[in-house]
Amino acid sequence: MVRLLLVLAPAVVIVGSIGLSNVTRRFTKSIRLYFKESTKKNQKSINVVLCLVGLLIVVFMSMKYVVHSNYAGIEAYSSPSIILSSRSHTGNRVIIDDYREAYYWLRSNTAQDAKIMSWWDYGYQITGLSNRTVLVDNNTWNNTHIATVGLAMASNEDDAF
Repeated sequence: MVRLLLVLAPAVVIVGSIGLSNVTRRFTKSIRLYFKESTKKNQKSINVVLCLVGLLIVVFMSMKYVVHSNYAGIEAYSSPSIILSSRSHTGNRVIIDDYREAYYWLRSNTAQDAKIMSWWDYGYQITGLSNRTVLVDNNTWNNTHIATVGLAMASNEDDAF
């Protein structure tokens, strides 16, 4: 999911910037028209005040979003863990301990010299928590090696073997 965020972030930034630019352009266009034309000043001054307030709200919300995003990123990525917690619909805390249990199962139920084939994301965790050798991990520089493991995982059992 983190990689998906990294891949899609530039596109979301571009689309968001276009939207912000359009909103800002509409507000500033109304303000410029007010200063160009001086007829119906009472009606125009109310529009200008509303446009200025709208522009300030857009700027404030944009700044607030940046601060919130930084805070959320700090909270999400400052303490990565294989034990996840969340809240149920009733508000009770739910602990998800599946990864740790799976790594314990690997350590307990596989031979000491077993080679584990997993997707490369989990390589370091399997090595560290299960004390088993993996075929690929996060430090595999050979992309064809990773691709071969991916092909084996996407194939049926006979072709993979």
